[in-house]
Amino acid sequence: EEVRGFLSDRYRRLDSRPLLESFVTASKAVGAVPFEGVSSDTRHSLRVVLPKIQEITPTEHVAFGLDWRNSDFGNGSYSVSFFALRLVCLNGMVGASGIKSIHVGTRLGDDIAFSDRTYQLDTKRNVSATTDVVRALLEPSRVQERVEGMRAAYEKETTWGAANRPLRNSLSKAEQGAVKDAFEGNEVVMLPAGKTVARFANALSWVANNTENPARKIELQQHAGRLMV
Repeated sequence: EEVRGFLSDRYRRLDSRPLLESFVTASKAVGAVPFEGVSSDTRHSLRVVLPKIQEITPTEHVAFGLDWRNSDFGNGSYSVSFFALRLVCLNGMVGASGIKSIHVGTRLGDDIAFSDRTYQLDTKRNVSATTDVVRALLEPSRVQERVEGMRAAYEKETTWGAANRPLRNSLSKAEQGAVKDAFEGNEVVMLPAGKTVARFANALSWVANNTENPARKIELQQHAGRLMV
């Protein structure tokens, strides 16, 4: 007796169960293992990580993985994204999306009752695409590209104002204040030292990890990941 979504006839039915199964199977095939899951009433996320340490700097090490997300209730699109995990503090930053399938398709006629098979075929296409994306995003050369990109972020200096400017409309005042306090503070264990893009991104992901709302946690981690990419 709980309404979780009101879906119009333009909504594409992408069933989470077979999509998640294909993601887990493909991840296992390339050596990635489950790491973390987040679930709310309307959105779900699962992370897998490659069990290999990557050295960004002599004092900074990360592990890379993929973040799977979907909503059966219209609260977000289906996506698979690359992420980096800073091993000192387990800050999680979600980077560029490898697949993003918006749950909107061609309008279906109101006078036709489509079969379950019609909807299942669309899900099967995304199941196949998921397998391809997992293999591509965790391919060794792609991982090395991410390593080089993160090294650049650790070297590029910035200020809180400059780094925060693109996010002013995406973060609440409280979130911006928390990120500023972390970025400009003296913490050098939970966050990398120096006023760099990497420190700001980690400050944002640190705030994300202390956010109680699972959906908002994912959103903040996405913002942090885009900065590192």
